[in-house]
Amino acid sequence: ECMPIYSHLTSGHGYGSEVVMCADALLLRGMDKQAEIRAHQAYYMAQSKGQTCLSMCAELILSRVALLRGDGAALSASRGRIGALAANAFDNVLPRMAELCGAWLDLTLGQTEDLPAWLLDPRRMEQVLYVQSLPLGQVLYGRYLLLSGRLQELIGLTEPMRCAAEDQHCLLAEIYHLLHLSAALCAQGDGEQALQALRQAMERALPDGVLLPFAELYGRLEPLLDAVPDCPSMPCLRELCRRQAAGVRQVRGEVRPAHFRLTRREREIARLAQRRLTAREIADTLFISESTVRSALKTVYSKLQIHSKGQLAQFEPF
Repeated sequence: ECMPIYSHLTSGHGYGSEVVMCADALLLRGMDKQAEIRAHQAYYMAQSKGQTCLSMCAELILSRVALLRGDGAALSASRGRIGALAANAFDNVLPRMAELCGAWLDLTLGQTEDLPAWLLDPRRMEQVLYVQSLPLGQVLYGRYLLLSGRLQELIGLTEPMRCAAEDQHCLLAEIYHLLHLSAALCAQGDGEQALQALRQAMERALPDGVLLPFAELYGRLEPLLDAVPDCPSMPCLRELCRRQAAGVRQVRGEVRPAHFRLTRREREIARLAQRRLTAREIADTLFISESTVRSALKTVYSKLQIHSKGQLAQFEPF
């Protein structure tokens, strides 16, 4: 409520932020049509006053709407605009913000290959992010640990990360941490404690109609959600879970062609192999061992489901 007044007093700083917040709240409730309208409105308002950070927030919401709908083309376009917004930055804030946006979308798709290195080191993360952004960074790190199967580490770190979010009054981050904990405990066969963590998350989320975090983790929470007694929010929650799961499946096939699933190093090696360089020549070019090149090419062939450099040459340049 205070943001329009603040923007007026500061000649446009933060212009459109209250609309971004509204769009985000609508999306968390699964109201994607209304969220999309508000996100477009926020983008226009933010751009009119040069508020690039808020423009990026609006684009992230549009990206998540596209993901929920399984619209790979819209997701790619929105991610491209996020990159373009960061490209003209005069400092590290916008590029870091773009990396956070990309990491959120990649992790929601279950992809960990191209995450920024600083996001995978909690101590370095504290040096890179502003304190207000740390709860989000820690949520992404928790999701990375979950996807990587580092369950004991995740279980051990959840409580301090949750307390840090609580100290900043970041309730949404608390909810995500509890859901990650629930999923990790469930994967370890500790159903009782997993249900307890899930119920704690629901107690914090459902009074505000916050449903999307559960849908984003539905594949790992499904057996637990089936064990929870029905409540007024459950029909909407189950429908949103179904939509999110279907959207992710659709986007995985559309937006990430096979060669984009390669790591950066694998793409470098594949690019040189497309030029018919030998393993020795590739190794000399990249200052790595020949055995590393051969091992990477084997992985490339496996991911692309091919068997020779001739077939590799048929792909578009990496």
